[in-house]
Amino acid sequence: MYFAWQAGKNPAHTAYATANMTGANRLLIGLGWTTVVIAFWLKTGTRVMTLGKDQKVKVVTLAIATL
Repeated sequence: MYFAWQAGKNPAHTAYATANMTGANRLLIGLGWTTVVIAFWLKTGTRVMTLGKDQKVKVVTLAIATL
């Protein structure tokens, strides 16, 4: 939030805000998705997750956005 606020005041700080955002997204994708998958596996002991049709659309959309 600090970098975004500073970039709004001074355009020279735009690169810091962009780097902060992309770094945060990489952490969320790398650790967040992994944590969900591992938690599911530990809870159920299975590697297959069955989703409802409406959930499949959401997961595919997130996967495309991640790529």
